[in-house]
Amino acid sequence: MYICASCSHVNVIISFQIIDAYMYSLLRDTRSEYQYIPCCVMSLMLSSKHQCKVADVEVTAESIIGLFNMGRRHWILVIISASVRRMTVLNPLGEVDELLTSLLSTWKSFLANSPTNFSLTLGPNWEVVTIPHSKQLDSTSCGIFCLKFAEKLLKQEELLLPSKPNNIFQYRLDILESIAKNQDSTIKELCRCCGCKMLLGKEKRVQWIGCDQCGDFWIHYQCMKTNDSYKTVSEIRYVCVFCQI
Repeated sequence: MYICASCSHVNVIISFQIIDAYMYSLLRDTRSEYQYIPCCVMSLMLSSKHQCKVADVEVTAESIIGLFNMGRRHWILVIISASVRRMTVLNPLGEVDELLTSLLSTWKSFLANSPTNFSLTLGPNWEVVTIPHSKQLDSTSCGIFCLKFAEKLLKQEELLLPSKPNNIFQYRLDILESIAKNQDSTIKELCRCCGCKMLLGKEKRVQWIGCDQCGDFWIHYQCMKTNDSYKTVSEIRYVCVFCQI
């Protein structure tokens, strides 16, 4: 029922890069105060099996936004409003109560087991909702729809999109054009932990650590918890959370 073919095992890394690059540029252009959670991190946060790998990720804004990849096959847009304890789920194929309940349960589990976010388990109960939106009519455009949903939300517009093939083709062109115009926001220039090029509040030279397996995921050395036995950055062996799955 939920399966979409847009994110096969072969091209999922490329999809993560495109989505993250577009979302970073979108948030910057709209001057949004949302905290963006990179795709790989959001997907692990909402995975009961792997969320322990990102338990240290901290919710620092009143609202966060990100795309969750379900089974490496289907993209879903998730918005978390911490101040009102609300999770909003936008599934391009349409929402099913079972999935909504499952995502909310997994999110609450993440908070309960995350030392930096445990306080968000206190107070009012969390709820999960959705917003009326257009639905994909094919098996390959879930990521495109999620990005357009995010764009509409940030611009405070209705989530109604024409869904014909020529419309989808134009959306793809628009997204690629936006990424091309904002090449300084490409994912390889952003830390996959903090989402920034430079360390916040610091102007000194930043040292980077790249994943030894895929080579596509990079983080600041200062954002990485390392063993004190490492003497130099070059000695560190780093495998990103996605390659650890």
